[in-house]
Amino acid sequence: MDSYYPDKRKRAENEANLDMAKPIQQLLADVHDESLDEKQQDAQRLGRVMARFASLLARLSKDAEISTRRIVRLTLALLIFTAALLAVAIIQTKIMFKQDANAHAHQIQAGQNQEAVSTNK
Repeated sequence: MDSYYPDKRKRAENEANLDMAKPIQQLLADVHDESLDEKQQDAQRLGRVMARFASLLARLSKDAEISTRRIVRLTLALLIFTAALLAVAIIQTKIMFKQDANAHAHQIQAGQNQEAVSTNK
C-alpha cells in the first residue's frame, strides 16, 4: 500500500509486527503504560492507547482464529472416527446375523438328520 509518508508507514508496520509477536499480557500492559504516560498530550496519549488496544484486539482475534481452526479439525476427526466406528458396527452386525442364520440352519439340519435316523430304525 502506498503511503504519503513511507517512513512513518514502515515504522507503523514494524510496530504492528512486533505487537503481534508479544504475549497478550504484555500488550495489555502496553495499553496501560500508554494511558499513564503524562509526558504526552491527551490527544496523543489517546491515539497511542487506541493503537495498542487495536494491537491487543488483533492478537486476540488471531488466537481465536487458531483455536477455531483446531476445533474444526478435531470435529472433522471425530466425524471420521464416528463414521469408521459405525461401519465396523454394521459389519459386525452383519457377521453376527450371518453366523446366527448359519447356526440356526445347522440346528434345523441336525434335527432333520436326527429325525431321519429315528424313523429309519
